[in-house]
Amino acid sequence: MIAAKNHWPIDMRRHVLAVSYAALLYCLPFFSTLMLLMNAESSVWPVVAIASLIVAVQLYDVPNGIAAVVIGVLAAMGVFLIVTDGAPLPAAWLEMLPVYGAVLAAAFALRHMQASEVAERENEAAALADQVAHECRTPLAGIRLEADGCEWLLSRLPESAARQKIIGSIRRMQQHVTSANSVIDLMLGNAGDAHSDGDAGDLQRMSSIVLTAVERYSFRPDERGIVRMELEEDFSFKGSDLLMTHVLFNLMQNGLRAIRERALEGEDERAPEPNLTIALKRGENRNSIIVSDTGLGIPPQIIDSVFAPYVTTQRIGVGTGLGLSFCRMIVEGIGGTITCSSRANGGTRFIIDLPVMNHAAQSGEA
Repeated sequence: MIAAKNHWPIDMRRHVLAVSYAALLYCLPFFSTLMLLMNAESSVWPVVAIASLIVAVQLYDVPNGIAAVVIGVLAAMGVFLIVTDGAPLPAAWLEMLPVYGAVLAAAFALRHMQASEVAERENEAAALADQVAHECRTPLAGIRLEADGCEWLLSRLPESAARQKIIGSIRRMQQHVTSANSVIDLMLGNAGDAHSDGDAGDLQRMSSIVLTAVERYSFRPDERGIVRMELEEDFSFKGSDLLMTHVLFNLMQNGLRAIRERALEGEDERAPEPNLTIALKRGENRNSIIVSDTGLGIPPQIIDSVFAPYVTTQRIGVGTGLGLSFCRMIVEGIGGTITCSSRANGGTRFIIDLPVMNHAAQSGEA
């Protein structure tokens, strides 16, 4: 059931953590301990119980691992007493308790050491991100200041076509600076494991964001012609238009790169025409953005981890593997989900599912 969480109703997906917690508690400490108590003379269940408890410790963090083991074991003892009408606990099990305690103590110590190492690496990454962000913001602030000054000076010159073109260029520079700062914020948020507040942000029209993303994207020659938009089923969502624009930037960049790589592999009579499509779909329980391409596809060995940080299909030194993890962070921050499906030489499809707004917002009357 948990493995099929991407097919759950969107309102239920927010409870996947609680369901996973309960399922693991039942399957590992509770069930193995109960079976050990019911089959005290068996030589198999003690080993199974120890293995289950160690696995539970590894799957939970330390506080939740302790809670899960204690709750599971006590619940198993309670069920045993109820089923056996209060029969005494098996002596063999009581004799094994010190062994269980020693094994669990070692497992928790190892888990704590692993968690400490991960926290230290995350702190180092956050510190490095802060330093890089500071070094990037300083020249960006200078560019923005110079652009504002040029715009003010141009406003004092006589009206002309050349003046309007220059002002347009300056305003695009200002937009690029704002976008760059938002990417820096996104990088800092990813390094600090920060998530957006799902209730924050204004009501946005998704079609406007798609149009803005396509208009502002830096296409290579002849790439704009292969991008198609299907925006008839427009919808609204609550969040940041700028961050959602960058989500689309990342997905477009990945799709167009996959199409280029497929073209470089040579002629293939069965290959479809190069195409990248951004489609909007309305639904009763969810609204979706579907970004699909006809590129090479994602290797099957990494398809299940494409949203993890630093996972990339590009060669070392080209891609960082942070783009899709950024996308997931932003989408989940506004209460949505993002999934990926792909096959070799069959293209890739990303589906972003977002909560449905009320009727007035959905129809654009809010």
